[in-house]
Amino acid sequence: MITIKEFEYSVNALKDMERSWYAKNWPVVYIMHNDTDAYVGETLDGIRRTKQHLDEETDTDYKLICMLTNKDFNKSVVLDMESFLIKYMSADQKYRLHNGNAGVVNHNYFNREIYQDDFREAWSKLLDLGLADKTLEAIENSDLFKYSPYKALTEEQKDALYRIMNAIKKHNVSGNQNLIVVNGEAGTGKTILAVYLIKLLKEITDQKLSFYPDEDGIDGMDYLNAFAKKIGNMKVGFVVPMQSLRESLKGVFSGVDGLSPDMIIKPTDLEDDVYYDLLVVDEAHRLHRRKNLAQYPLFDNVNKKLGLDENGTELDWVIKRSRMQLIFYDSAQSVRPSDIDRTQFQTIVDQHQCEQIELKSQLRCKGGNDYVEYVKNVLEGMARKRQDNFGNYDLRFFDNPDELVVEIQKKDKEYGLCRMVAGYAWEWKSKADKNAYDITLNGKDYRWNTKAVDWINSDNAVNEIGCIHTVQGYDLNIAGVIFGEDIYYDKDDDCIKINSSKYYDSLGKTKDADKLKEYIVHIYETLMTRGIQGTYVYVCDPALREYLRKYF
Repeated sequence: MITIKEFEYSVNALKDMERSWYAKNWPVVYIMHNDTDAYVGETLDGIRRTKQHLDEETDTDYKLICMLTNKDFNKSVVLDMESFLIKYMSADQKYRLHNGNAGVVNHNYFNREIYQDDFREAWSKLLDLGLADKTLEAIENSDLFKYSPYKALTEEQKDALYRIMNAIKKHNVSGNQNLIVVNGEAGTGKTILAVYLIKLLKEITDQKLSFYPDEDGIDGMDYLNAFAKKIGNMKVGFVVPMQSLRESLKGVFSGVDGLSPDMIIKPTDLEDDVYYDLLVVDEAHRLHRRKNLAQYPLFDNVNKKLGLDENGTELDWVIKRSRMQLIFYDSAQSVRPSDIDRTQFQTIVDQHQCEQIELKSQLRCKGGNDYVEYVKNVLEGMARKRQDNFGNYDLRFFDNPDELVVEIQKKDKEYGLCRMVAGYAWEWKSKADKNAYDITLNGKDYRWNTKAVDWINSDNAVNEIGCIHTVQGYDLNIAGVIFGEDIYYDKDDDCIKINSSKYYDSLGKTKDADKLKEYIVHIYETLMTRGIQGTYVYVCDPALREYLRKYF
């Protein structure tokens, strides 16, 4: 049973604390707060730690301190619970949290799974006390939680972070221009790592780095203090090419202490006379080249301003406007001719001193790396046998689109964030006529996503169908993927082919048939890896449906 008690945050309240069995020489988690701000910590001596906080100079005037513990708690448990509360309270937004993110831990210990029930019980009591507003389920479906800088990194992400920071430290001292490329497939945690690093760098720049050291090297205060001395005051920008994801991340940054939406920029903002010490680029596979653009004059003007000819790309702009660059990249998610292709990307990278880092572990899909690799092999014609063992991943194949729609809507009521998505295989008539429908399946009409920005979280999203440009970069609990008639199976040639006349993305067209097939297959691979809990599939082309049935 969790014990929770709130005390006045003052010297006078220390005597009251002394009467509590857990306030001295016992592991506790505490929350200091006023009406708008909070700080979460852990200690083995609540009275001593409270005295230390009261003696510290701070800009925040806390009024109360809440202590949480259990007679079964130990040091490992309170470290874990502290990280749990930081992660969830920051996304709950009842308070503006003043914690740093460098000390967030994620380690295993004896009976950890049992203590998780205590954490959920603690959250329920915080709700009852008015110290939290949202349920854990609602928080877990929010963008602020999914992209939180307070996520504990995996060992692979920690190793990548350590290498990135060492490269930044080395090249900041030398003054040389340097490019760091982090390669990772969909769901390997590229955006989480980017946001985590930016939060950490901002704390260092603002000289607000504070946490209690863990034994891991990257979390050590000595390492971070040495790093801070080497980098000094850095100007950091976050380039996000995709409009919908950019606006969602701005919402996240507005809710995190120390971060600002102004830190997030679109590539054309690099026209401004601002030079950065470091530019971080997420979803860099969606950076543009001069091909199939909606606005050629704008693109040409930026190239001219930066002293580039028409062959200049948005990656060139990033390099021109910064001394160091950190690029998060996945060539398999390039879905339009306007995207810098992998050959051109590699040519630009090879012209600069570059460090390559790999993220390989699948963090989104519960089907893991095996599921993601299997989807690619099936759609690219390399699968040789059916595979069914993806753990608890809910992978289903539907013969009737009506049944898929019903199941997605049913699961959305149960979990939230369950959406239908599809290849760009229907005209977007509703853009010009709001009363028009775009997609007909089994005699029933549907519309494409009616919002370009944050469609996934919009009120009517579960009744609409999202396109690739609305969902790329996002997580869903369950994705209902509809294969349109832009992709089909040729029985005579025994292979998957594409039908360019049924592909309606005007900016996605190209006369290169092989390249167009690559884009369309990339779209479906990306859609098939959006679902965390599962993926439901319906295929319009009967021959392709029967072909894929062998594999799903």
